[in-house]
Amino acid sequence: MDTLNLLLSIDQGQLLDDIILTLLGSPQVVLLLEQFPALKKALMKRAPLMKPRLEQALRQGKVPPALASEFYLFQQSQLQDNHVFLAQLPETLTRLASLTSPFHAEAQRLNQAASRETARPDSAFQTLFLHRWRISLTLQHQLLEKER
Repeated sequence: MDTLNLLLSIDQGQLLDDIILTLLGSPQVVLLLEQFPALKKALMKRAPLMKPRLEQALRQGKVPPALASEFYLFQQSQLQDNHVFLAQLPETLTRLASLTSPFHAEAQRLNQAASRETARPDSAFQTLFLHRWRISLTLQHQLLEKER
């Protein structure tokens, strides 16, 4: 739920369509809707109303631009295959530093540790890196919510 809240709070209108499609396309939701046709009918009836409500929530809850930029960078990194991710890692670390991300120090430690253990980090490194980054973003979002 915290990740969903973070997604909904970032001021990027295109994310709304992606969120709705992702939720409706997830295997668990598809199975649930197949088992309960009345629920599917009700959801499809309300789906057009979801976007305006989500847009209103976005307008009411602004996220600091640095956090929004970091989250966008995180999303881009998630979509990259391992080779691209590793090639872009120095630039990602630089961007994290420029955003004064709380994750930057940990990201550097992870990169240095992985470089010491192997000549070149592998896909397990990418998974660990993105997992830790997601935790950092979630914590930042929780702090933001507490401040609100």
